[in-house]
Amino acid sequence: MAPADETSANVNRIILEAVRGKQLLAADELWEIQEHVANAWYNLSREQRIPGELVGTPWRGRVLQPNDMLPTDVVHYLKHVVVRQEWPLGMTFGGYRESLRGVICDPASGLMTSIYRDKGCHLSIVRRSGELQGPGGYEWLLVEYRVSTGNIATAFQLEDGLGYLDRPGRREKRWLRRPR
Repeated sequence: MAPADETSANVNRIILEAVRGKQLLAADELWEIQEHVANAWYNLSREQRIPGELVGTPWRGRVLQPNDMLPTDVVHYLKHVVVRQEWPLGMTFGGYRESLRGVICDPASGLMTSIYRDKGCHLSIVRRSGELQGPGGYEWLLVEYRVSTGNIATAFQLEDGLGYLDRPGRREKRWLRRPR
């Protein structure tokens, strides 16, 4: 088995080739991409200041205050699962992580490459939310992988549906596989 850095470099190379116009990837290349992204979690060494909408939210025995810093994946969980209720009520942090892994590895998920704003090459993975749609959720769910960092950049349910992918700032879009 290839070392993690070599595997990551190979997957990122495949994604970049797709952005540059390689029309068709083999099934094993698509699976390699999905498996890599499923294991490439948010940058866990990075903390961020919580957004205002999380102030007052309970987390691990305390109530979040302005200027609190939390790991990026926790911020996304609290924002999209707890506060906005995009996922089913009662979804745990671990359940959220597993749900994203399931979406990423699902053969029904669509995979699209693009250049997004000043953030560089992204791989967008989209699937119908289905059983993951909570009371504040939407029909489609997105997991976005940023090639430059080798991490998941975000994951949330799309209020605009797949039209979200047509917003300004996203260019050179190429579907590697359309969602089914």
